[in-house]
Amino acid sequence: MKLGRLIFIAFILVLSACVSRESIEITAAKPFEHPQLSKLSSEKITVENDTLIFAESKKYIVDNIKIVSLKGSPFEIGYAHGILLKEEVAEYLKYYSF
Repeated sequence: MKLGRLIFIAFILVLSACVSRESIEITAAKPFEHPQLSKLSSEKITVENDTLIFAESKKYIVDNIKIVSLKGSPFEIGYAHGILLKEEVAEYLKYYSF
């Protein structure tokens, strides 16, 4: 029993020594087909009086507070949230990514 465990542990150690983080490749995922994605990806961001507008959603500032008003289906809300807050997300990732 002990010999079997030792062989197993030795096998795991040898295997883990052969695999490094640099040798692992993760390919980019192919985007899935979604009926609303083509419609939303063709939308443009417009600016009116310091208000960013994307589809039915808006981002504006009142008294130094950013306000994001999101409307639509859950998919549209998530997509608009990412589009309107793209710069903020990128800024936060600088501090919180490993």
